[in-house]
Amino acid sequence: MTKIAVIETFNFRKNNIFSMALRHIAWLTEIRKSRLALTRLDPDRLRDIGITHIQAGQETRRSFWDAPSHWVHKC
Repeated sequence: MTKIAVIETFNFRKNNIFSMALRHIAWLTEIRKSRLALTRLDPDRLRDIGITHIQAGQETRRSFWDAPSHWVHKC
């Protein structure tokens, strides 16, 4: 006898806890990508955005969940 898996479709409303979690994970991923992008900037570009090579290194080493309060994402 063959068993057939039934796949239910979920209604991904904006306030669905699962979709909120996915948006939050995507936001955290973007923070990490931005910080890693700092490592690819040359000294002239770092000067353009007002930070030093040392500050860029410090920012890059921060954890992805360690975002300043003014970066808070509203899911």
